[in-house]
Amino acid sequence: MEKKVTVKNREIVEKIHKQERAIIYVASHYCSWELGAVSLGYFLEPIAGVYKKMKNREYEEWLLDARAHFGNSNLEKTNVLKPLIKLIKQKKASGILIDTNINPREGVMIEFLGKPLRQTATPAYLARKFDAALVPVSIRTDDEEHYELIVHEEIPVQKTEDETADILHATQLQADWLSELIRKEPKFWFWLHKRWKSDNPEIYK
Repeated sequence: MEKKVTVKNREIVEKIHKQERAIIYVASHYCSWELGAVSLGYFLEPIAGVYKKMKNREYEEWLLDARAHFGNSNLEKTNVLKPLIKLIKQKKASGILIDTNINPREGVMIEFLGKPLRQTATPAYLARKFDAALVPVSIRTDDEEHYELIVHEEIPVQKTEDETADILHATQLQADWLSELIRKEPKFWFWLHKRWKSDNPEIYK
């Protein structure tokens, strides 16, 4: 792995570990995201990645097995809140993709790449309630031979008397981070995923 991947800003994670706080890594379908998840487990710490159940069970079994390297584990998103809370209380890490299309009844309305849509509020909710660190991560490459795993600055999560506003603000900051990442190098984002289909279906007509 050392010949394939290098890690940028490892000190961000080390600082949070010294604070004895759990980390919620937020990521997206960007570049080789599967390699990014495995690299997190290898270089930084094992993570429990949240995933959505797939229709092709054989492929799902193969993919989950591939993801479960270097101590990583998998959590199916149905009723995932309690297992995530347990991990946070144990100061263990989790990973959540924030750019998946979600049911209109889920998440909070934010702006992403200039369009309104719903995004999962789970990372912000958990970070606020349990003082976990919200840390974005991405992976990129210049030659498809060597990759760089990038740890981005922790996203601040407010804790005021207005819980709803705090969660919305932290969720928007996640969307802003990803929007900036995509605008900088749009070739890496998985555009085939219909991110806006629930809230802006006219885009795909």
